[in-house]
Amino acid sequence: MKKVVLFIVVIGYLILHCSIVAAAGEDIPRPELVRLANEELIRRGILDYDYFNDKENNAKKPLSTNPHLEGMRNLIVYGNPRGTFSQDRYRYLGYTMSNDPFTNYLFRNDATGDVPLIDRN
Repeated sequence: MKKVVLFIVVIGYLILHCSIVAAAGEDIPRPELVRLANEELIRRGILDYDYFNDKENNAKKPLSTNPHLEGMRNLIVYGNPRGTFSQDRYRYLGYTMSNDPFTNYLFRNDATGDVPLIDRN
């Protein structure tokens, strides 16, 4: 009996885990992503107001709609990509909320050659 209950619990956990991973890989529209990020900051008690905002931000730029930021890289970035364009990638993906350049971690590293930072050992 204990083995059956343990088996059911393990199967239930795997189903739940797989559904969460599948949902995490989905592309969330950027306005919805901003809403969810603000809700999370408020829910955790980190802030008591909406931090991310498309209309009022220090960058004075609109929320990016760049297709390079979709899928697994669904990021909250303002403005447009800029800087050097190499290997189908921009050096900067846009700007942060504070108007700082948002670095593209998939862009090649100038100091060590053509290998992106994410692929370095």
